Amino acid sequence: MQSFQSTVSQVNHHPSPYHGYGLVTNPKGISSRVKFNETAIYNLGNRDQFDWNKTFGLNGSQIGTECRWGWRWNLEKNTLELYPYVRINNTIHFDDSLIISNIPLHEWLNLKIELKSDRYVFTANGQVKEVWADIANKYNGTCSFKVHRHIW
Repeated sequence: MQSFQSTVSQVNHHPSPYHGYGLVTNPKGISSRVKFNETAIYNLGNRDQFDWNKTFGLNGSQIGTECRWGWRWNLEKNTLELYPYVRINNTIHFDDSLIISNIPLHEWLNLKIELKSDRYVFTANGQVKEVWADIANKYNGTCSFKVHRHIW
């Protein structure tokens, strides 16, 4: 498997260097290793602070359908947080119990997303979070990904 290192700088929406696009038919999942550093610490000074930034994931065959890992800096807790970001038909699923807090900076994280017929299984360094949804018809066909990752 080939390995890439990319950095997402402030105000950009994709990593640099950018490794292009891919297309996979009926993927069962995707995984990647990521590392955050002190540049992930930010203070926007407004309500956008609570928004989730996107990492890698899969875009579904239906417009407005995707699953990916999200992240944000929580100013109140002074910590990096991860979240299983799922959007189906332009509706974002949100459940506070799925947030993973205290993500260490400068350490590799093994992140994975698996597509099951009835749920998404998100794993971060062995910690599992599940989002239950009927996805059987949401990801049939092709799914695209934005940077090279391990897809199966």
